[in-house]
Amino acid sequence: MTTISIVREDGQKIRLSTSGEGVGDDILDNQEEIYKLKANSDRYISPYNINYGDDNDGQAISTFGAENRWLDENGTLKIQKMILRENDNLNETGGIDISNNPDLSSLKDTESLLYIPQNDSLWIADDDGHQVFEMDFTTHEVKSKFTDVDLGTFTNGDINDHCNSSYEGVCDIEEIAYKENSDTLYIFAGHSRGTPSIFKLSRENIDDKFSIESYRKLDSNTEYPSAIVIDNDLIVSIGKSLYKYDYETNSIDSLPLFTIDDDVGEIVGLAYLDNILWVTTLGEHRLIKVNWSSKNIEHIYKMTNNGVSDPRGVEIIDNKLYIVDGNDNVEPHHVLKHAIHIYQVPN
Repeated sequence: MTTISIVREDGQKIRLSTSGEGVGDDILDNQEEIYKLKANSDRYISPYNINYGDDNDGQAISTFGAENRWLDENGTLKIQKMILRENDNLNETGGIDISNNPDLSSLKDTESLLYIPQNDSLWIADDDGHQVFEMDFTTHEVKSKFTDVDLGTFTNGDINDHCNSSYEGVCDIEEIAYKENSDTLYIFAGHSRGTPSIFKLSRENIDDKFSIESYRKLDSNTEYPSAIVIDNDLIVSIGKSLYKYDYETNSIDSLPLFTIDDDVGEIVGLAYLDNILWVTTLGEHRLIKVNWSSKNIEHIYKMTNNGVSDPRGVEIIDNKLYIVDGNDNVEPHHVLKHAIHIYQVPN
């Protein structure tokens, strides 16, 4: 375990908590660490415990980049906002509480994100719950949902996997992608416990619910954990590489468009804006900034230093980065469970 401290304006070093969240060193100044810190240093618990907070079990942590709050030895409330290092750590500005949204009560995991600005919809893929949600981005109300049963039923028995005792259909919903020029949605299923496949959905009008139009089955050992449309090309990930995918022929190009050579883990999330591709990775928990024209990596961020222990889906909305945390170990109904974290887009 590691002791976490901060330094007050008067120079006094104050211990806030004992942490097992992978922190390497004590804080020497207020720019070294931005973990979500608990208020009472005597309570030996972490965000993975439902009692994380102050002595009254109230929320007293730096959630979504808010100030750290704690009581000193005289019972006086102290407040400090962490200052982040420019172009090293990300500046977290807010977040979306997923675990306490009644419309998302059946959600079990947050795997990927997709924003469709034309009708202000935020899509969330839930692989453990075998479902995809369309949520109103402004109100956070769910507008539509597709389940593994919906997808499996469309195949007329061609795909009828037994996900567990309660589900049948397409078991491992991993990713969603959107092609704007044809108003087409793609849902990707992986090979864990089921048949890897891709479903194409369409609709008559922008405010209508999507309908399943067709599907493609993939080889049993093939899956595309992340996907995105760039310049009307559907691009998918395999390991640390990105390939152009053709839905009509159900094939990918033989050579990758881009490969990450660094040991940063496999690609699980993609977002694109203004020639910059943002990539999240599994295992090493990185966010990577890529110049798409040159295919050069411009910066790599360690997301465990930025409040996200398991970065999955990433999206850019109103020039801000939205990154969903796929960590399943946070206690139910804690504000950080499967939360969507919001950051300023760094230069």
